Amino acid sequence: MKVQEFRPNNVDREYLEDYTKIKIGSYYFGSGTKRMFNSKIMRVGLVDQDTEYSNLFSKYGSNPYDVVDLIFIIEKVQLGYTDKTEYKIILIYKEKFYFYCDDLNNNDTKYFNDYEQCKKTLTKLLKMCNDRPDIYKDLLFKSKDFKFIHKGNKSNV
Repeated sequence: MKVQEFRPNNVDREYLEDYTKIKIGSYYFGSGTKRMFNSKIMRVGLVDQDTEYSNLFSKYGSNPYDVVDLIFIIEKVQLGYTDKTEYKIILIYKEKFYFYCDDLNNNDTKYFNDYEQCKKTLTKLLKMCNDRPDIYKDLLFKSKDFKFIHKGNKSNV
């Protein structure tokens, strides 16, 4: 199992946006959304159960998104017509978008006001995957501390 976390450059963002459009059929990261919400992919985490390579890019090339098991994304957004910037964690699993929520009684996406706090949460999620490769999917989707919400009744967002 290999877990890798990195700050994407513009090429990485383009590959990820293309992957979500072509493979998943979603325009979530399309140009309209990026303009409307001033959206930007800030950090990416990849989980691949089939390799022990130290760098997933060295095994799969510059576009590993179609091959890895899980893709975590920190997205920066400006909500409404304010200057307030917030961050959220998105999980792509089995060609569906899931949104991180830390309140089990609520079905709303968790928005972080602080990027560093959001990044720590992402790192914790990736560490959980790395530490327990045998049951990491159960830990992510059946936790008593947080959940990932799939919004919409379509197969993707």
